[in-house]
Amino acid sequence: MHEKAFLSDSSGTAWTPVILLDISLRGISFATPERLVSGTMRQLHFTVPGSPTRHRAHIYIVHQSTAGVPSGFRTGAKFESITAEATEQIADFLSRTAMA
Repeated sequence: MHEKAFLSDSSGTAWTPVILLDISLRGISFATPERLVSGTMRQLHFTVPGSPTRHRAHIYIVHQSTAGVPSGFRTGAKFESITAEATEQIADFLSRTAMA
């Protein structure tokens, strides 16, 4: 998975492009060029692979490392607030990829 997404601070003022690396029902992993502070809230605009619908979620930054990305940081976050539609699309995507 290498979907484009956009990350902002918790107020949603300035958006920065990021690359989605992994997704689950509880959280998300993405590559970012800059270090983020663990324990902070952010907003994320993203699409689930196979769907054109753009979703917005509030996320909580859990950890960061430089492992697994060619440059920048691999960031792990948990969903704090996400719509039912986004959760349903994630579940559909996960079930499709589990069958493949």
